[in-house]
Amino acid sequence: MSAQTLTVKATETPRRIVPSSTTQSVTPKACVTLGSLGPGFSRDNVAVAGTSTIKVKRGKCATSLAFSDATLKDVKTMKDLVAPVDYKLPQPLTLNGKFDLGTKKWTGGATLDRTIANKPVMLKLFFSNKDNLVAGETTLAVAKGQKANLTFNQKNLLAAKYTFITGDFTAEPSYNFLKSAPAVAVSRKCSTKDIAKVSYDFKSESAALEWNHKPFKAVLSSSVSKQLSVGKPSVALTYESILEF
Repeated sequence: MSAQTLTVKATETPRRIVPSSTTQSVTPKACVTLGSLGPGFSRDNVAVAGTSTIKVKRGKCATSLAFSDATLKDVKTMKDLVAPVDYKLPQPLTLNGKFDLGTKKWTGGATLDRTIANKPVMLKLFFSNKDNLVAGETTLAVAKGQKANLTFNQKNLLAAKYTFITGDFTAEPSYNFLKSAPAVAVSRKCSTKDIAKVSYDFKSESAALEWNHKPFKAVLSSSVSKQLSVGKPSVALTYESILEF
């Protein structure tokens, strides 16, 4: 009698390959400024500038390369050529770095996002060899539609800003500690693409009226003294858009 052999083949469950998510974008920005409008205006009062940022995000890492029209005019100097990088560690930490290829200055630090007492808190600390100082920024959600922001370095408080949002209106009183300069800005969302904003700096007595219609922005600015004396206005027209590919 012949023996029968029973063979069992173990089948390996194929591993599921999850493609890493990669997004790429370029952000061109161009600005034309017409300064000191009025009598005596000339071509010398016209300034044109442009920048562009190329960004690649793959998984937890996002790298960028930013440059300006000055970079293209003299490539060897690498002026305004900056390479930032951000890497997300397990929540709530993100590592941040930036290197200026022209000046050889670098910045390194980390961003912490936490929730304390059911309120989001952001703290960012970084060191730069440009001034050899530790600096940072923190934002605290105080209440619904309200948040406080503070920037500082190891020597001084730099600036503080409080944001109120109610309906379509946003009010932002702020204070620059280094210049002892209070300021205020009020904006209104007019549509999904349109935002109007007015701002005033009480120290420099500079006022601005801004209209933002994505991807375009127009800013009319001038000095306005407490005696309502108005200086020569300037107009800045900006185009900025994020193009993904």
